[in-house]
Amino acid sequence: MDFFSHFIIAILFASYLLKGMDIVFFYYAVFMAILADLDVFLEIIPKFRNSKLLSHKGVSHSIVGAILISFFPSVFLFFLMGADLIATWIIGTAFYFLHIFFDFLTASKIPIVYPFSKKKYRFFIDRAVNPFLMFISIGILIVSIFFRFLNPFILLFYLFPSFVLFYSIYFLNKFVSKIIFKFKLSKNSKYIPGLYPFDYYIYKYINEESCIRYQLFKKSYFKNQKQKLIDTQIDKNSKKMVLLDKTLELTKNYSFFSKWDSIVPIFSENDHHIRVSLLLGETYLSNQAYALNVLYRKDSDLLIDQFDGFNEKF
Repeated sequence: MDFFSHFIIAILFASYLLKGMDIVFFYYAVFMAILADLDVFLEIIPKFRNSKLLSHKGVSHSIVGAILISFFPSVFLFFLMGADLIATWIIGTAFYFLHIFFDFLTASKIPIVYPFSKKKYRFFIDRAVNPFLMFISIGILIVSIFFRFLNPFILLFYLFPSFVLFYSIYFLNKFVSKIIFKFKLSKNSKYIPGLYPFDYYIYKYINEESCIRYQLFKKSYFKNQKQKLIDTQIDKNSKKMVLLDKTLELTKNYSFFSKWDSIVPIFSENDHHIRVSLLLGETYLSNQAYALNVLYRKDSDLLIDQFDGFNEKF
């Protein structure tokens, strides 16, 4: 989930759960609710960025990680103002875990039970970063700051309950949609939440005797027809299959691919080169998505170049 939604949801939780406590604990709780995402700055270092456990949404997004990381700010508050260490640690861990919980509901898998298992999990009901929700959260934050100085009474007793209601309805709708489509779609199909509350995507992986097929559709709650976005068919005994296997092997060097699993390959070529693009279906939006792009020589299948990014158009 985006930073602003994490931030405003933490404020709402802290306002009600820590009511009557020293204001320091309010700020402390909100800080702990966004602390987990500070690991993104570690990705400046290639060693961390390419690590499946130390990259963004790695060990820092686990239950054990929440408990251990929360201990150090708690100790700081203990020595700074003599706060009860255990109570402070519990508050810090709870709000840190609040962040992990909402990330668990989004597209990126996280190693939530590490070190007991390195496997990554998710209950996918929303995008990792949804611009629709992010801009609403920014608007809520601006309104909250404005009324904090203009009329705190209106903010606390009228606006905050309205904000809580909005987020409750938003995530309840996403949760119910996930459950419904999980049972409605066929085994070879996956539900991918859309940008807006009432649209979604369908990812299909069909493994037939002679070929493999990857499809991505866009669907609305209010329309029976679905829009086909991508349809890639690869014969198993073809050159494309060989190049696809080589490209899939390269994804082991990109930690991002351990957090997503709706891969859609796209092939393009000219007289000299063949380009294999592996899109992550969970990121698809307006004809662009995160993708690993690998360029091969057409005559020898020699790997020439590889790069990843979010701004590729297809």
